[in-house]
Amino acid sequence: MHIQVVEMNDFLRFQKLAGWSAIFLTVATVINVITLFASVNYDSAVLFSDPTPLLFIGSRGASWFHWSMAFDILAYLSFTPIAIVCWNWFKSQRPNLVLLYTMCGVSYSLIGSIGAVLLGVAVPELANGYATATATQQEAMKVFLNLFYHMIVQGVWNPLEILLLGIWFLGIGSFLRRERFVLGILTLIIGGFAMLDALGWIIQIDLIFRIGVFGISLLIIWGAWFGINILRRPIEI
Repeated sequence: MHIQVVEMNDFLRFQKLAGWSAIFLTVATVINVITLFASVNYDSAVLFSDPTPLLFIGSRGASWFHWSMAFDILAYLSFTPIAIVCWNWFKSQRPNLVLLYTMCGVSYSLIGSIGAVLLGVAVPELANGYATATATQQEAMKVFLNLFYHMIVQGVWNPLEILLLGIWFLGIGSFLRRERFVLGILTLIIGGFAMLDALGWIIQIDLIFRIGVFGISLLIIWGAWFGINILRRPIEI
């Protein structure tokens, strides 16, 4: 009995951690977006097509980009407690399937944060060194940035981490819909957009890819909603 009480108290405390992590996910993502656009002087074309202008953002832009990736890392890592609390919530129903979804969710968190770390180092270093580089070095830096940026943004992040996120949202959303109906529906919708994102990359149709990317922005709403919902209505197992 004592062990059960300890486990129950531990889960209640972890729920609070997961709830606040979800809210922090929203806050960190919003700050990430603001600082990211500030780094490129609000020119979205730089972020979605040709990254070469990132070399011209200077020290101020490089600083903004650094902070953007720092908050991106925190946003990604804050997803891990959410995935774990959902595993505890639904593992009694379909243990192996829920474990698979949880592995996808945690992998999304880790892979996404690794991508943010790499970009957070590479882009500021290149931007700060571009002005003083020789013409030959500048050409090499352009080639490297273009390749490296697309490896992360359209490789590690899209489709790999987004595919993992989509699996988690669709899988957990199917369980969540039975417990918190509206939140579960939103979870499934985001999962569908994530799959569109990955599909658009795989079949090389930019419109589908961009629809998916746009839809995933609902994650900002979802994080705050999930966090507040869990804090106000604790999970009962």
